[in-house]
Amino acid sequence: MVSNMSMWVGTEKEGKFTGIKTLFIPNKDYMYEDIQKVIKSYPEIQQLYFGAGRCGPVSWPTVSKCIRLCKIPIITCEVLYTNLNKVPRVMYNKINIIVTIQHYSLKRLVTFNNPIQVKLQALDTIDIDGVNNDVLFIGDLNCFNQVNIKTLKGKKYKDDVVIKDE
Repeated sequence: MVSNMSMWVGTEKEGKFTGIKTLFIPNKDYMYEDIQKVIKSYPEIQQLYFGAGRCGPVSWPTVSKCIRLCKIPIITCEVLYTNLNKVPRVMYNKINIIVTIQHYSLKRLVTFNNPIQVKLQALDTIDIDGVNNDVLFIGDLNCFNQVNIKTLKGKKYKDDVVIKDE
């Protein structure tokens, strides 16, 4: 196994599954067998988190195999908004998807005193099952949960355990 970043186990600190024991899988280099070894060593794992550490590429065949064979209740895949088209349609109702938008100017959001709304809009329509779908969402930024990242060290939180490659 050759990888530029190791898997790690820790408590989820972001999003709707905050507080559960999670195996973070940073990139597509890890296969089902690698993941299964870690699950056996850490039976308390309740979530597999693919694309961890700032959205590494996801191996969809590995995700599919984990859905079929792992007894882990939650499988999350974090993808950049530019890669949403790479999520296989068969996965839509089987995984939790986190869509990430990264941009340097986003750090300015904390400097505004007035309420901020976030608008997500597709530039075109897509045809799904014969239905044309326009996409437009808008909501208040204050509906988001701001995550305390004081213990974030690089791409991992302070108490996370790095799983060494064998």
